[in-house]
Amino acid sequence: MGNLKRLSDLLDGAREVPPAAPDQTSRAGSDTPPAKISGVPLPRLSDSFENFDLSLNPGMAKALERCRAVAVGEAWCAFLSGEFGTGKTHLAIAAMNGFGITRSILWKAPDFLEWLRERAYGDEIPLDEVTKAYRTQPFLLVLDDLGAENPTDWAHEQLYRLLDARNDH
Repeated sequence: MGNLKRLSDLLDGAREVPPAAPDQTSRAGSDTPPAKISGVPLPRLSDSFENFDLSLNPGMAKALERCRAVAVGEAWCAFLSGEFGTGKTHLAIAAMNGFGITRSILWKAPDFLEWLRERAYGDEIPLDEVTKAYRTQPFLLVLDDLGAENPTDWAHEQLYRLLDARNDH
């Protein structure tokens, strides 16, 4: 993947995190609190490296190290795989908290792809315009449950374009 600039170097020119999905923030003037912040369900906002219990799954030690590196800008990404209940999402949210929750966004991969389809085909916004901020802006993007999406050519292409562009930037 070549030499990548440190994420912290990229943050110097950072702009806004892309807009959250409609259910991720409360509406202006509404008394209804948000269900999520930066895509993270409110009960999960306390997930941190400090409260991650490595004794429950010692095999996640390298994942813990890598997510800590992402949180401080020493690594540009972490790819976590494993069985249900091993703590992958906990570590991803911990990295978001360490990086800055308001400079991060979490999407379930199938939900992200559904949102892309809606925007591009329902709202008739050019796909490149919909994905531009996700491809070019230096915020922490977490795609949870990657691989759970419908494995269509379109889905693979969009994920490839997104991840490849983020690697380039």
